[in-house]
Amino acid sequence: VSYNSDSGASYLMGIFCRLIIAAWVFCKSCRICYEFVKAKKAGKIPQDATLGSHRCCKNFAKTRASKEMEPRAAVLIAEHVGRENNGVFLSDIVMDDDTTTMAQLQNKSKGGKLDDTFVTPTKRGDVNHRVRGFGNQCNELATMNMTSSRVNKEIASRAKKDFAYWLRFHKADHTPIAEVFESLFAAVFHIF
Repeated sequence: VSYNSDSGASYLMGIFCRLIIAAWVFCKSCRICYEFVKAKKAGKIPQDATLGSHRCCKNFAKTRASKEMEPRAAVLIAEHVGRENNGVFLSDIVMDDDTTTMAQLQNKSKGGKLDDTFVTPTKRGDVNHRVRGFGNQCNELATMNMTSSRVNKEIASRAKKDFAYWLRFHKADHTPIAEVFESLFAAVFHIF
């Protein structure tokens, strides 16, 4: 899969207010700059013409990989929130399984990009990514031959749905891990 987008946006939402607290947008290109260069090449404007003042949105080098946008934005947002708001810091971050972002959200003494004065946030798994990942594993089992797996498409779909319900129900639980696995596997044993 190729990730070559010219722009990327990251948002920080408050867990209690459920509003956007901070946002960061990266852009590799600017339409005004692009049209100016294009007109120059086409000979529509003189070669010695200069681009007038405008609000250029380019803030990310075209040569850099687009996959660098999310980790960089996460670090900038964490630093911005920590500097601009007295005593406010990111304690938890809910995101996909992007290990680069979490690696950069470590303190510099641990190889990350955050100053050592900042608290390293704890990663929490995004429910949608967890359900999708579990569903993909179930679908892989369903495509195997019957001697290797007893899972069919119907069972895979039901297991994914049950897992999603289970996750949403137990999301805020502080249940011991042994009980968590016991209740999770109860649904699996019920299917078979």
